[in-house]
Amino acid sequence: MDVLALPDVYGVIAPAMSHLGPKAIAPERARRIETASSRLLLIRRPRPTHPSVSPSGFVRRRPGTTRALNAES
Repeated sequence: MDVLALPDVYGVIAPAMSHLGPKAIAPERARRIETASSRLLLIRRPRPTHPSVSPSGFVRRRPGTTRALNAES
């Protein structure tokens, strides 16, 4: 967090929100990053609050994701 005070710091890159700390602390750290006029860039977006499997048993894919093709395709 101290690095955010340096000149020309653009932001913080983290794999996921959980890397900012426990659930009780992470939102406060995210707020401090934004208050320092920096951007918080997350590689993984927060998990959806709904289950990924529908009642019919079909797996729902996230919008914007694509399955990789087999190497033979």
